[in-house]
Amino acid sequence: MQERVTLASSEILFFTLEINRLEETELEAKLATPTRYRPWLEDLRSFRVHQLADDVERALHERHVVGNTAWMRLFEETLATLRFPVGERTMTLTESLNLLCDSDRDVRHAAAGAISKGLGERAHVFARILNTLIKDKEIDDRWRKYPHPLAARNLANQVEDKVVEALVTTVREAYPQLAHRYYALKARWLGLERLEYWDRNAPLPQFSERSYAWPEAQTIVLQAYHAFSPTLALIGRR
Repeated sequence: MQERVTLASSEILFFTLEINRLEETELEAKLATPTRYRPWLEDLRSFRVHQLADDVERALHERHVVGNTAWMRLFEETLATLRFPVGERTMTLTESLNLLCDSDRDVRHAAAGAISKGLGERAHVFARILNTLIKDKEIDDRWRKYPHPLAARNLANQVEDKVVEALVTTVREAYPQLAHRYYALKARWLGLERLEYWDRNAPLPQFSERSYAWPEAQTIVLQAYHAFSPTLALIGRR
């Protein structure tokens, strides 16, 4: 299916390439009449300076199915096939990760150990996938002349590099005041001298665990949506 989608989309790739070849004055003349497509066009043209020759763009587009897309699919399929023995049960990764929120510390510890062991046994596969994807991106960034690894993502998100840098710097500087302080408090609440990684998602002892029936859960969610946006709540009720 992915191959068919890639081949089909490669036949219309010329459309966006041609749009980016238009001069600004020519495009503005065509957009003299207000159009709902202006935001999409502006987003598309922000990549204009990084666009390569048509044949190169088509080659890069078609190789995605055997390039980074294939490696990401291998990663997802590998995770999906993994099974982790926790206690007397054999679980999927999702089920095992869910146990890290269990109120019983022994259960959390057992789940964490099983996950670490299971993932560790596939470390060579995951390392190969990661290194290949990194090199694939480095080649793409170099050909397109992006100044640094985050440039393409920032451009896609329509955010300036300096804004992202300021955000990252601020968050890092706040580690001691926020994350470190929070985990120290949580260790104290849990009665622990040191918080292990399998304790990060542990429920706080002062809150009792309870299950919600579907009607009650539905009501809570829809009420929350309604407080935020009645329109979204209406859509949720459909």
